[in-house]
Amino acid sequence: MENIKSNEAISKRDRWRILILGGSLGTTFTVKNCAEAAMRAWAGLVVACVKEELVPILESNSGKFKIKKICWYNMDSARKVLDLLEQSNTMVLWMWIEENILKKSKFFLEIINNTSKQLVIDADLIELLIHKKKEYNPKNIPHVITMNIKETDKYFWNKVPPKKKLIKEAQNLSSRLVIKSNNTKIISPEWEYREMKTNGVPEMTVAWSWDVLAWIIWSYIWQGIKTKDAIFKAIKLREEAARFYIKKTGDIVAHPQDIINSIPYVHNKI
Repeated sequence: MENIKSNEAISKRDRWRILILGGSLGTTFTVKNCAEAAMRAWAGLVVACVKEELVPILESNSGKFKIKKICWYNMDSARKVLDLLEQSNTMVLWMWIEENILKKSKFFLEIINNTSKQLVIDADLIELLIHKKKEYNPKNIPHVITMNIKETDKYFWNKVPPKKKLIKEAQNLSSRLVIKSNNTKIISPEWEYREMKTNGVPEMTVAWSWDVLAWIIWSYIWQGIKTKDAIFKAIKLREEAARFYIKKTGDIVAHPQDIINSIPYVHNKI
């Protein structure tokens, strides 16, 4: 196991890597699934930066992705993460962070506001971005924020918001919003509003199988695909992988690992 060093040498194998930052006790499977989904969607080296207590759990299930331990919420660690971001062609996905986000805002904003890389940000950080709008000042980079439809109720309105309000929120956050549901909504200041229906796969479980979508999005962006196309391709790939699994096995649901394992069989089709 190795600590992050700001001046570490980047080998050929480490170059072009994707960086994951997240995870909490009891939810390490999300880090594992995230890394595996990215690799199956033809990403390069995947590196998971996690708290020290998560390292032994992930080491026993890590497969081919690397694990680095960091001291969470320490400003020195934030700068080291920034170094890794700048030295690699990467994105960061924050997911399943159960601590009080607002109390740790300096750590996250230090990274978000100072990186030159496009980030895919999970819904766990939406509360931070909404309450710290005045401090949220990315370098003119339209990050991608993924959330499910219930989280729009929690953070924005008490009901599904109309198109104009969603577009306005995307403009306020200077980010592209991907609202995950059976009728996924994609909103951005540039290309406004679009919906993509999940056709013929009602058996997909709503919970963590939707997280697979975020993981595939940033894998496609990492490969150089334009963000708009990456989002549309990821939605289609997730749907086709779930359909492939259900047709092959006869199961009535497709869980995250089922979708991830099916990605290689439908990737060329997409």
